[in-house]
Amino acid sequence: MQNVFQTGQWHWKGFKLGLLSIFVLSMSLAVLAQPVSAALDSWTSTTSYPITTSLENCVANSGFLSCVGNCCPETNLVYFAPLLLGGGVGSWSSSTNYPVNVAAESCVVNSGFIFCVGGATQPANALDAVYFAPLSSSGVGAWTATTSYPKIIEYQSCVVNSGFIYCIGGDSFGNALNNAVYFAPLSSSGVGAWTATTSYPTNIRFHSCVTNSGFVYCIGGDPDFGGVTSAVYFAPLSSSGVGAWTATTSYATNIESQSCVGDSGSVYCIGGFIPGVARANAVYFAALSSNGIGSWAATSSYPLNVQNLSCVDASGFMNCVAGFTGNPSSTNAVYFASVAASVGGNVVPVNALALLAPYVLGTLSLSLALAITLLFRRTWKRKSVGKIK
Repeated sequence: MQNVFQTGQWHWKGFKLGLLSIFVLSMSLAVLAQPVSAALDSWTSTTSYPITTSLENCVANSGFLSCVGNCCPETNLVYFAPLLLGGGVGSWSSSTNYPVNVAAESCVVNSGFIFCVGGATQPANALDAVYFAPLSSSGVGAWTATTSYPKIIEYQSCVVNSGFIYCIGGDSFGNALNNAVYFAPLSSSGVGAWTATTSYPTNIRFHSCVTNSGFVYCIGGDPDFGGVTSAVYFAPLSSSGVGAWTATTSYATNIESQSCVGDSGSVYCIGGFIPGVARANAVYFAALSSNGIGSWAATSSYPLNVQNLSCVDASGFMNCVAGFTGNPSSTNAVYFASVAASVGGNVVPVNALALLAPYVLGTLSLSLALAITLLFRRTWKRKSVGKIK
């Protein structure tokens, strides 16, 4: 009788355990199932850049922000600063100068190295030069020349994916816009051989491209020396190059010289030049997928009307450096904003979601463990009852 009574207790305990398991599992799934859309929180000023500039190119790596180039006139200055945990940047320090005076180059970061392609230089010409350097907490190391780009180029947009660099469009100087796309492998030894791949659908410069999950997305730009477009195209990336380009959701307005950044499955475009409006402070974002770009939505406006700024995402914060604010001036202002997600209508910083994720997953694991325990106990109880009989 004692075994039968104990078995009954286990049935009751198992029933309560099962209810708790179902409740916890349901709550966890409810959190994960909430519709999420990522916007930007309000912008906050942080440590100003050492000089007023535009057409610089910045990259983030291992908690530091490094910026190369300057306009106008072009210089070879390079600065870096630590990225702060709460957003923004610390004090800027000078680092190893670029080998030539440059602006409007395109730089990417890969495996602890920065790679910079082309750019404009004095006296009034574009470059085919490509340089790379190691990055560390001490700044940018020595620059080394590597495989030259197939043509002189400026105002192109380069992206990195799975150890390859892809450069789209640009201006080959002397009224020579092009739609050429080239790619090359990256390593600690530099850039490998450049190979032509699928051309962009139009001639283009002043556009901005981002990558996400093996796709490249290019937004806006100038296709014909003065005409500005809202067109957006995307294509798959691989070690064989760029696949077929496909038109997707157009940008909210015709735009050029904006800075677009990819973050956690979304793209954010800041500022730019709009014909008839001049420089803009509008910021739009949209979701990225293998089907293209979703609907564009406005989010927190940038504090300045600006074009030719350089924005970088790092640890859930958008950091934007300098830019051209109007004839004849550029700015040295730096601002940052938290990437905030709207979960079920409630705004939550992405950083908080990242902190929450392990707990949600832990809860799911606990629920699964409870369910398995309940199953084994139920099996054991049936055997116990059978033995008593």
